[in-house]
Amino acid sequence: METLTKDDHKTMGADMSETYEYWVSNMERFKTVTKSTQNAKIRDFRGQVRKMIQLMKKDLVFHRIVALVFHRDQLNAKIAELKAKTGIVWTFVKGDYQLDVDHIDFNPKNHCANNLQFLTPQENTERSNSRPCRIWEIGKKDTEIEHPSITAAAKRMGHKGTATAHRILKNNNFISFYNFSNSTAIFL
Repeated sequence: METLTKDDHKTMGADMSETYEYWVSNMERFKTVTKSTQNAKIRDFRGQVRKMIQLMKKDLVFHRIVALVFHRDQLNAKIAELKAKTGIVWTFVKGDYQLDVDHIDFNPKNHCANNLQFLTPQENTERSNSRPCRIWEIGKKDTEIEHPSITAAAKRMGHKGTATAHRILKNNNFISFYNFSNSTAIFL
């Protein structure tokens, strides 16, 4: 387990508590320790979707806290890299230049530290759109077609870009849209 430092709290915009110390594990466990008694309460968030927890009465997304605690050096390196490229200081807090936390295996329930990395929103979108995509047509057997990306699938369906494909997925032409760990299934 790693403790949340003063810098971590500052980055998250949540003050450090005078009463509690907060610890987080790379196995998605969160521990609150009362400073005066050292009584620990451990909560296990494995398998839960993007768990929100409260620090100093502020809701914070769990996978962001895990990434911040275990990848502080990676975050600082990413910010320095982006500043060198663009002249802009990106941050971890909400705003115009907020870094995203990406799940490397595309599984939003896997918040283990070794599955998280920092990306810009544009990099995150490009990475998401590069996932393999499978399409099945209703009423036709053996019509599964695999595409290298959502963009390629959108082009096959006659659309110019992924924004159109994502918008169409919300229409009645589609029964469902599923995310798997390695692929996306679109049912036509």
